[in-house]
Amino acid sequence: MIRSCCLSGSRASVERLVALVEEVDGMLTLHELEPVSVSEEHLTQPTIAVTGESGVTTRYRTVAAHFRDTTNWFVAHGSTEAWRILNLTEDTHPFHVHMVQFQ
Repeated sequence: MIRSCCLSGSRASVERLVALVEEVDGMLTLHELEPVSVSEEHLTQPTIAVTGESGVTTRYRTVAAHFRDTTNWFVAHGSTEAWRILNLTEDTHPFHVHMVQFQ
């Protein structure tokens, strides 16, 4: 289950979903996810199924996971984004961020 956080004072202009995945070699990577449309469900690429609080299940596919992958997200200066992080590792505190302002 993914829980959304509350942004103080403003709504996010963009919401994103990333998954924290532990690779076979133990390296943790953030996977940029995007929803899989019904017409794409037949594809052979692995998907991640997420069931929301309403009980609706949505399938997501990884669009980038490594430094060399295509950059898909560009954050506009001064904009507000809500990132939901799906922790697929066994770690309870797998990462933290420095030098970034959060609301």
